Amino acid sequence: MIKLICFDLWNTLATRKKSPLTSSVRELEIAFNIKEDHKKVVKAFESIIQTKEWSNEFEAYSKFLLHFKIKPTFSNVMKAIKIREDSEYNVVLYDFTISLLKQIKDLNIKTGLISNSSVFVIKNVKKKTDLFNYIDYPLFSFDVKTIKPDPKIYEEMLKRSKVKPEEMIMIGDNPLDDVYPAINMGINAIEFTGDYEKLKKDLKKFKIIIK
Repeated sequence: MIKLICFDLWNTLATRKKSPLTSSVRELEIAFNIKEDHKKVVKAFESIIQTKEWSNEFEAYSKFLLHFKIKPTFSNVMKAIKIREDSEYNVVLYDFTISLLKQIKDLNIKTGLISNSSVFVIKNVKKKTDLFNYIDYPLFSFDVKTIKPDPKIYEEMLKRSKVKPEEMIMIGDNPLDDVYPAINMGINAIEFTGDYEKLKKDLKKFKIIIK
């Protein structure tokens, strides 16, 4: 019996007004001429910016620039902050998001959120949307000081929600971060491809009927 359904945030429940295809990390690479492999830059960004509850953005982005041996001058740091703000702070929920979460809660199933996100972005999501009115267990990389796919973040969700792995479903758009790590722990998982009708069919396999 499913007692908890957890979601990834980006490209699952929410996207960016600017463009869902725009990568602010890619823009940082271009702006600062960072030549390393894109995936490595993404993971560096996540591990630096998203695993600590930073008190201010200037300190956080200074650390990121230093990682790539870029001088954290006032101009450089503010440019990095502006690039990130233009992309990630223009958050918008998908049309189905609130309805889906309401229906899940009406079925007496708890809702969770597991996201690699910075404390700055989450504060903005809380300010601009009512998403967290429908999430019972929000959990972020900066809470656990690690990023997906580290199993610690899933272990913490199981601990907080007090459910067994087989009683949980994880839904996310990234197989490597959201699907495979969950399955390896005995957690049910669904890859969200952007097709809401398919998601409803996948949930129906667990006898969860969403209109």
